[in-house]
Amino acid sequence: MKRSGELTTVRRVFATAVVLSGVHYYDNTVRFEDYTGGKASDGFITRPVIPISLVLFTIAGVAGYRALKAGNRRLAGVGLAVYSVSGLIGLGHYTTVSPSEFSAFQNTFIALDFLAGLAVLILAVRVATTASVTRPPTTTGRSPVGSASR
Repeated sequence: MKRSGELTTVRRVFATAVVLSGVHYYDNTVRFEDYTGGKASDGFITRPVIPISLVLFTIAGVAGYRALKAGNRRLAGVGLAVYSVSGLIGLGHYTTVSPSEFSAFQNTFIALDFLAGLAVLILAVRVATTASVTRPPTTTGRSPVGSASR
């Protein structure tokens, strides 16, 4: 895949994941009691933590995308992998509440957010573990005269 094609793919998948997570996290915040089974949270996850975590996850994802644009594939992979947790963590809803207790909308966005997180994680691993795609060298192995090989 060409570098510009890779950036386009990552941008599209990441943007889709941000939209899906945004809808899911908004619904989590508004209907917090539905997602917790009506139990007050004594732990780390409280209503304010939800939008704050989405902002922090998104910052990591944007940093990952920017690192990819700058050519730092390892940092890009880390940032995108951290962002992917925003969707993957959605399966945790089913550890406290049965899927049958959620509306169709909630189950749909839990699933879509999870799948988007999985897609971002797959891209993150691919970005971090593959070499950058560059132009093929000339037959001498050197860059063509006058080209910018930086």
